[in-house]
Amino acid sequence: PQLLATQAAICAAAGDKAKAKAAFDAAIESLQDKRNQIGALVGQVQASIEPALLAELLRPWANRDETGQISFLIAQILLQDKDSTAEAIIHLENAQTKTDTGSPNWFRLQHMLAIANQNIGDYLKASEIYEQILAKKSDDFIALNNLACVYTDHVLKPDLAVKYANRA
Repeated sequence: PQLLATQAAICAAAGDKAKAKAAFDAAIESLQDKRNQIGALVGQVQASIEPALLAELLRPWANRDETGQISFLIAQILLQDKDSTAEAIIHLENAQTKTDTGSPNWFRLQHMLAIANQNIGDYLKASEIYEQILAKKSDDFIALNNLACVYTDHVLKPDLAVKYANRA
């Protein structure tokens, strides 16, 4: 798989999108029984392949992935470009439906989803997500801190902002 991923990166750098896709698909296909290695494979080529192309190469695999890991990886890639945040949110929500509530990955997804919503200016949605996190883990520093900031700067609930800031 690593050689195929390297071949995909080389083809992408040479501008041969079709060969890059074929090599990348073969690399992912070879890892079907080792889903936990897909993130490492993407990490290997991430510096060599433009984020938009890497997301494009991964998209067809997102619906076949029962774990949500590929949707999560696509979202991480898309979040590098502020103009792609709305699509990243869709992939995060897809990954969320495939992740056990309360698991470490669920918290990571929730944090990213809340921050992505903040980035597009949906502060109410972000605050709802932070509240969901705190319902599961009342001492979550990231949620407490970010919720205090959202309530201070955007939702304008100073009493709640102070409450969450003190807990952080």
